[in-house]
This record gives sequence, structure tokens and C-alpha cells, in this order.
Amino acid sequence: MPLFKKFAIATAIAIISSSAFAMNIIDDEDLAEVTGQDGISVGITLPVSGLSFSTIIHDADGYTGATSAGALILGDPRAAGGSYVKTKLASAGEIMLNIDSTGDVDPATPLTKQAAVKINITLGSALTITTGTLSVAASNGLGAALNTAPVDQTAPFLNSMDITIGAGSLMDIYLGNEPVGGHMIDINTSLSGGLTIANFSLNDTGGTVTGGSISATQIKMCDTNATAACGATNLQVKANVDIASTAVAPVAPAAPATGGLILTLAQVGTTSGMDVEVTGLKFGSTLSPAIGNVDIVGFALGNNAADFTKIRIVGH
Repeated sequence: MPLFKKFAIATAIAIISSSAFAMNIIDDEDLAEVTGQDGISVGITLPVSGLSFSTIIHDADGYTGATSAGALILGDPRAAGGSYVKTKLASAGEIMLNIDSTGDVDPATPLTKQAAVKINITLGSALTITTGTLSVAASNGLGAALNTAPVDQTAPFLNSMDITIGAGSLMDIYLGNEPVGGHMIDINTSLSGGLTIANFSLNDTGGTVTGGSISATQIKMCDTNATAACGATNLQVKANVDIASTAVAPVAPAAPATGGLILTLAQVGTTSGMDVEVTGLKFGSTLSPAIGNVDIVGFALGNNAADFTKIRIVGH
């Protein structure tokens, strides 16, 4: 082989070898610059018919003075055709989960590394949740079927409703650690076209006088605006969810004074509140004439930084 060819081959090998040994570890920030995007995105496409299920919540000890356990039934698999809880998107699109991690969610705090995972949930189109009926029955215990003879389940005291949530970024979930002033779940969104509840009906299913209901064809909630109807405006929602520990064990049947699931409504609507439009309000039954439509204007649940509405859910 001519000397020149040998020299060229040796030079090429040397260049490749030096380049290989000169490689550095690429960190998360560098990777983002190279690829334009890091983290993981998960797109969920629901079946056209939606996801469906039924839930039975067993109360093992009933209430004070009760002689047997009961079961709250959300959706009813024994109803004709099944009255299930369902979730479905209004049109083509995905429920998008954008997942990112950080080694320090709070860089302002020195000498600590607070790792966290952030999950952002975005709706590609409006999401409709069909609640299923709500009824109660005697409990046969976890994993056991409801009684069929004699039938011990009430008629639905709350009819199935359709709740529609507008498209857009819905919430951020922080796992591991949380930002300063942050929460496990942060909801800061604008629901396109507001929030809609269709076919609401609260029924009187027992007692001497029975069979009637309080019903509404549609309930819409949107940013307060005295000059525009709901549907022409969105609904701003700022809320957060945390899970607090119980400080002191309660004495039965009292509920814990602290702890549980804490839902804080920081802002619903504008800083002046929200409007609620109730269409086709009836008292009695479907045969009763409607008393008319009702507007609630400027309903403020939590728009004051020092005075939020909080909901605490805990067992007893």
C-alpha cells in the first residue's frame, strides 16, 4: 500500500478515536436544546362511545342507630341497558398528558434539591361526563353482588346528568415535591363556553308523599357578565387539591377535625364571580309546567385571596 494511503487511513482513525473519547454526558438541558423538546407526552384517544363504569361505595357501619350497612351506587349495572358513568370527548382529539421532571422544583431554596414530576392535562376537545344515576341499597359487602331478591335498592334519587367541560389546559399535577405556594393539583384554566350540566333531577323516592322532583333542563355556569349570555363567555377556574394528614385520631362516630382531601376554590368566574343560568326549572315531575328560567348573577365562591371556599372530604 502506498505510504500516502497508509498515512490517510491512520489520520482518519486518529480523528475518529479522539472524537469518541471526547464525548461528554448530555444532561437534560442540553438534550432539550438538541431535540427541541424533552419529557414525555401521552395522548389518550377515548372510544367513540366513551369509557363507562359503575361504582358501589360501601358504608360498613351505616349511621348512628342504623342496624345494617348501606351502599351508595353511582351508575347502575342492573338498570335496563346499564346506567353507567361515562366520559367521552365531543369531537376528534386527545386527552394529552405532558410529563416533565425536575431535580429542583424550588431553586430559590438554597442547599436543597427538591425533585418533582409535573403532569399537565390538556383536553383536545370538550369532555362530557355522564354521571349515571345515584341510588342506595343494602350492602352485601365488598366484592359481593347487590341483592336481587328481595330488591333492596331504591329508585334513583339523582338522575343521570351530562357535565360538559370545555377544551383547553385543565390542570397541573405535582408528585414528589411542589413549588413554593403550590399544591398537589393546581387547576388554572378557562373552560371554553363555560361549564354545562344537562338533565338535572333530584327525586323524592320515599315516604308518604313521594314521586316528585326538582329538575332543570340545563344549568350553565360562566364568567359573570351582565350583558352576555352564558355560552358567549368562558368560565375561569382557579382551584387546588391537597391531601392533608389527620392530626388526632377521632372518637367514633365523630369525624376527624383535620385532614382528608382538601379542595380550595380560589376563583370561579372573574374576580367578581360567575353567572349561573338555569333553564326549564320544575318542581313536581316532568308533567309539571316549568316555573321559568332563573339567572344567578355575580355568584362568588372564592375570589378573595384571604377568603377562599374550602371543601374537606374525610371518612368518619
